[in-house]
Amino acid sequence: MNQRYNYAQFVAICAALFALNSSAYAQLGNLSRAVGMIKGDVVGDDGSPLGGVKVTILRGTERVTTTTTKPDGKFTNILQPNGMYRFVVNDTKYAYHEDTIMVPALDKYTEYSLRIFLTRLHDGDIFPINDAVFLPKSSTVTEGSTARLNEIVDLIRRNVKLSLNITVYPDWEIKGKKDASQQTLVDGRATAIRSFFLGKSIQANRFSVVTSATVPVGRFTIPGVSVPAPPADASAKKGKKKKGDAPAATSTGNGLIPQYVEIVARLAP
Repeated sequence: MNQRYNYAQFVAICAALFALNSSAYAQLGNLSRAVGMIKGDVVGDDGSPLGGVKVTILRGTERVTTTTTKPDGKFTNILQPNGMYRFVVNDTKYAYHEDTIMVPALDKYTEYSLRIFLTRLHDGDIFPINDAVFLPKSSTVTEGSTARLNEIVDLIRRNVKLSLNITVYPDWEIKGKKDASQQTLVDGRATAIRSFFLGKSIQANRFSVVTSATVPVGRFTIPGVSVPAPPADASAKKGKKKKGDAPAATSTGNGLIPQYVEIVARLAP
């Protein structure tokens, strides 16, 4: 009697487990048909995979999860439908990076691929700026350069270990009192670039601005804008030429407009 009861009980338990598993598999099947799957990888500037990088996934402003890339740089995660997802890497060793993917309403399982390229930050790196920050004879920040300057502002806001060393230059080399106008100009440029960063709520201890008496090599050709030539030396005006003097058609030597601002990254340990 007890054996018959135990057998019946065993059968009932097995039936219950089977029903439970069937339900779970059915739910899993429905889930796999109704969600998205992000299959991403994180690489460096040279395309090499970056393992151990934390990628934060947000739906709108709500954090979904933070995942870490495998040694091959890959990561995966489920994405529920009807959401805008942000994939953020905010590692102090790299420039801040963010990508977005919109997942619409889904009626089947859908995969999304994403490749994240990260720029490694190094102490002493010079930030490239592809537009002249100042025009000759001017101490006003050009409109064309503000987009790149704002990108640098965004980097320093998001990276607590990053600071900036900024150097500004005159139109021609400052050699003495006769170049007082250039000292006034370079001081004005220093004030302008300092005001730009302070105006973006970057604290003064996060960047420094110094002036230089020299002029960098020219880089830009801007229609209607010429490179100013320094005033002739007094001895040259009298027809005398100092030994070793080179022709000075322009202040930059090649007739191109220089980048009057250099911004260097400083990374704390």
